[in-house]
Amino acid sequence: DAVVGIKATLSREQINKLKRWTLFKSSKVDEIILDFEIQGRPIMQGRPIMQDGPLPPLDSVFYNSDQKTSYGITLIGGPKHGGQKNRIWILDTGIDGNHPDLALSLRDTRSLARSYTGNNPLVDQSGHGTHCAGIAAAFKQDTMGIGMNGVAPGAPIISMQVMNGEGIGSWINVLFALNHIAINKNNQDIV
Repeated sequence: DAVVGIKATLSREQINKLKRWTLFKSSKVDEIILDFEIQGRPIMQGRPIMQDGPLPPLDSVFYNSDQKTSYGITLIGGPKHGGQKNRIWILDTGIDGNHPDLALSLRDTRSLARSYTGNNPLVDQSGHGTHCAGIAAAFKQDTMGIGMNGVAPGAPIISMQVMNGEGIGSWINVLFALNHIAINKNNQDIV
């Protein structure tokens, strides 16, 4: 179900009055939620350790040159080319709309992108949302230079910017993004 609501700055007195009114007037207000800060991008404490099986040779830990992708993606059976009909909604710091490995994935979805931080959803000031989008759907189209394939290369991605360049947002941003997705989703979309 879509979340329908408003964002308002209220005093404690106004909140209490609204709560009392909600209880006694059989209103259509189901819940009053106090907003709170969310934070993404936890600090990495060095290189992640693979938990299953022996470590691959050090030169292949980060990049599989045959598949043009990271070792982690080949470890889970990717990349899977072709047939991506499902759209992938990325709730993060935005997505770099000019990234060459994401051009195909963003081609038909730019009009659905939204920012709930007051910025452009196709400008990522921290790079984290772009990184997540790349893991999901990057498509390295040329054979030269740096770049890589994601799990589903070329799958359509949609930027939902809910955190700023510092990786900080608010819960209401997430709710508004989920509401937008609920209204615009296709069956089998991925969030």
